[in-house]
Amino acid sequence: MSEVNLIPVGSTGSWVYECGKDYTAYAGFLGLQGNYWNANCSGTSGTVKMSVNGGLRTVVDLTRAEMRNPNLGVLGYPEAIHGYKPFGRIKTRISQGLPLPISISNIPNAWINLRYEVISHNSLRMNFSFDLWLTKGSDQVGVFRGDLEFMVWLYYSNLRPAGSLEGTLKAPLTINGVTNDAEWEVWFGDTGQWSILTLRLTNPLKAASVSLPLRVFIERALSIVNGKSMNIANHYLNGLEVGTEYGPIKNGGSVQLEWVMYEYTIKV
Repeated sequence: MSEVNLIPVGSTGSWVYECGKDYTAYAGFLGLQGNYWNANCSGTSGTVKMSVNGGLRTVVDLTRAEMRNPNLGVLGYPEAIHGYKPFGRIKTRISQGLPLPISISNIPNAWINLRYEVISHNSLRMNFSFDLWLTKGSDQVGVFRGDLEFMVWLYYSNLRPAGSLEGTLKAPLTINGVTNDAEWEVWFGDTGQWSILTLRLTNPLKAASVSLPLRVFIERALSIVNGKSMNIANHYLNGLEVGTEYGPIKNGGSVQLEWVMYEYTIKV
């Protein structure tokens, strides 16, 4: 098996994102975004800072955080993108073993390895999660009816996934070197534009070294949505996005949040 380190080794960099002035920075195999996707920028003050120095550190420091749609509970998703993101058509360098976008049927037996820590956060809604887009086209612009957003939550506080809780399932996860069938809550919903499936660990991990078998998780997603007469077998996995959804408990409140990815690799 070959392993690719997605975080650049031996280089440093720092990027500051202000609401309304978002952009994509590139570091190693990653695209980095502050991603204030649900912010009312006229009522939001502060910054998101992302820096690379051996690992990837993200610090959200908003003295005021105002959401355009408070019912969503989430203001933004500062993230590291690998592959292709259909919103904005963001493309990064890709690894040969996992050439993203890739048809679901061609996904190899890849392991996504991540050593991370949610260092601190104030009283807010948040998660630490993967966000995967499974779409009908490989380079389409946007996400539409019949496409699926597939999230995997490793940690969370005061935030529930979109849709409804439909039960639990077991799926393998290696935690600090030990592989077991972890228990995950299954949530499913519809945004009005696309469907969303979330697997949320029943025992959230604030800091851990985890390895996730990508193909196994995609197959679990296929099985769940097939039961809803949604056929995504011929869809494409666009990329791997990892970050934190967050929002203030009270709209207009403050947000202080810090997390670090010490290692992030793909083994194929």
